[in-house]
Amino acid sequence: MTALLGQILRSALDGDGSAVPIVHRTTVRALVRCRTGELGHLLYACPDCGDVKSIPRSCGNRHCPQCQGRLARVWLERQESDLLETPYFHVVCTLPHVLLPLCAGHPRQVYALLFEAASQMLLRLGRERLGGQIGITAILHTWGQQLTLHPHVHCIVTGGALSPPGRWQPVKSRHYLFPVGAMSAVVRGKFLHGLTALRKQGAVSAPPGGWPKLWRQLGEAKRWVVYGRPPFAGPASVLAYLSNYTHRVAISERRIERFDTEANTVAFTYRDYADHGVKKTATLSTRTFVRRFCQHLLPRSFTKIRHYGLLANHLRRARIPLARTAIAQTQPRRACTPRNLQGVAVPALLSSLQNRRTHLHRHPPSQRPPDHARSHHRPPASPRCSSLIAERLLLFHPPYFCRRRLRPRLRTVAPLCLPNPVHQHSNAPLPASAVEKSP
Repeated sequence: MTALLGQILRSALDGDGSAVPIVHRTTVRALVRCRTGELGHLLYACPDCGDVKSIPRSCGNRHCPQCQGRLARVWLERQESDLLETPYFHVVCTLPHVLLPLCAGHPRQVYALLFEAASQMLLRLGRERLGGQIGITAILHTWGQQLTLHPHVHCIVTGGALSPPGRWQPVKSRHYLFPVGAMSAVVRGKFLHGLTALRKQGAVSAPPGGWPKLWRQLGEAKRWVVYGRPPFAGPASVLAYLSNYTHRVAISERRIERFDTEANTVAFTYRDYADHGVKKTATLSTRTFVRRFCQHLLPRSFTKIRHYGLLANHLRRARIPLARTAIAQTQPRRACTPRNLQGVAVPALLSSLQNRRTHLHRHPPSQRPPDHARSHHRPPASPRCSSLIAERLLLFHPPYFCRRRLRPRLRTVAPLCLPNPVHQHSNAPLPASAVEKSP
């Protein structure tokens, strides 16, 4: 690696080397030797002209920013065949800061537990609220904009579930998946349950201050940050988004502005999301920069991209075709259009209004009857006002004229009761020409 990051890491290794932990020195050496010729060369010869070109070999490490472009393209080509024609949602699960010492001391156990808690939470809410199995792609990130330790999991969730009978159960709204409060509570319970099990097994040592202090701090935490980002526009946008997240490393070469060997400092850019995402520059000592970079190197053979539910590796070959067939058979709900309302007579609308006891005149707060007698003091709606409102509903709001939306719409158009209405009360149906010209 001949870029600035390689020079920074090489300077840390050539010095006392204390900034690089022993468990990460093999990975750092591979990053330093990437595309420098120390790993060998590849010779390419042209069969026509005989020209020979030598290219240095790359390290292929997943933490190397120069080697992730090709790996990301290969991974996306494999995932493109498993996309479904359904909305996708983005859910992010973050750990509280009081757990950062455990993440630094036992990354393999804590990160695996975070994967398990987030996936089980989404699968459980999918079974309870959608009645089936959803698909999840989870990606682990451990860094913040300033290279601080900030472990969180990005989950790409299908906007529907495959029920046991083989039917597709879509979400009720394309802009809403699950309640944020329910997701936060379930993730907290599952993570603490798993952490207690790890403590009893002896897989995780006591954090600084002991376990009682950690439990007290976790109890004082108001909530665990679990939030949902806006849904994707379609399957194509899911691939474009995943390409930015799947094979990203802690910091890229373009963010490093300069490396001052005399002052022994590193300057890089970051976005301050607390200040509306303003782009700023941070300057750290080389030792601090290398130490922060190394805390984001994952343990050997740890899987940072995992699939659950419909997209699980042992189920996707059988479940994906079933889900596509079920989605194709799902019929969208019939919308209420002006064409469906042609021929509806105003008297029928008036009788519906009278039967539901819809009233436009409200009692003042001082004269309002008690709750148990309120239904007996509702004055009937005026025929003239009801006729005008029914006609206005058909003319200007035909898609919203349904039983569920009738009462809220009447409240908004109540000021239309003018002393001299344009349409007088009549038992004749509304003219077809007026309905056909409705927007």
